[in-house]
Amino acid sequence: MGKITLLSSLTLFTCVGGTAFAGEQGSLVDIPVTKVYLPTRGYDDNDAIEVVVEGELPNPCYTLGKTIVGPVINNTFMVRQLAWRNIEGACGTGDLIEDPVPFTSVGSIGQLPMGEYRVQFTNDNGSNLKAFNVQRAEAKYIDNFGYAAIQTVDAQEIYYEGDEVFVTLNGIWTSKCQILKKPIEVDRDGDLFIVLPILAHQDPLCEKTSAPFAEKVSLGRLTSGTYLVHSRSRGGKAIYRPFQVWPRVK
Repeated sequence: MGKITLLSSLTLFTCVGGTAFAGEQGSLVDIPVTKVYLPTRGYDDNDAIEVVVEGELPNPCYTLGKTIVGPVINNTFMVRQLAWRNIEGACGTGDLIEDPVPFTSVGSIGQLPMGEYRVQFTNDNGSNLKAFNVQRAEAKYIDNFGYAAIQTVDAQEIYYEGDEVFVTLNGIWTSKCQILKKPIEVDRDGDLFIVLPILAHQDPLCEKTSAPFAEKVSLGRLTSGTYLVHSRSRGGKAIYRPFQVWPRVK
């Protein structure tokens, strides 16, 4: 997620300040960001901080580009989403009907010193701000806890109100002594669920291995809306999985 997909026939130009720059077959434009997911707490000054953005491309004539984080003004990070607008064939006639294409993308903020910060993004409702804080790390290592090596998070695209929402963490055991701390900690921050797959036992003398595992985690029963799972993983990584909860049709 978050990588620019380039068309081989495009002539590229620099994009500055939200302006669309035309190429031979298209242009690079800003796309409104519907939603931003970012834990308001829980980051340390040795974490690699990321922001997850959600939105819709207007139609299939757009190709998702890069999520831009910056510039930074008074501890506020400006977040923008870029996309390529194709102008060849049917895309150039203006006759293509509106057919939104949902997207989720990730932008990198990086490591920050302890303090209070904000991200700013623009959508159809105007400019929006989301605050978050960074604390001093309790350990010199990347992770304050020993996390399992999570590879993916599986979830249904759509759940319904009243149903219990389960997601599955898929990972790799790297030692025969490893087990997960139970119950797995889940910290809810509004529409964001932060899952902490903490290892309960690590023995440096234990035999090494490489074995897959899958662990089912309950997020409870949720009201209708869009949500994101943010699972911590080893080495300061985070794995993301969006999903929706729809009202139940009676």
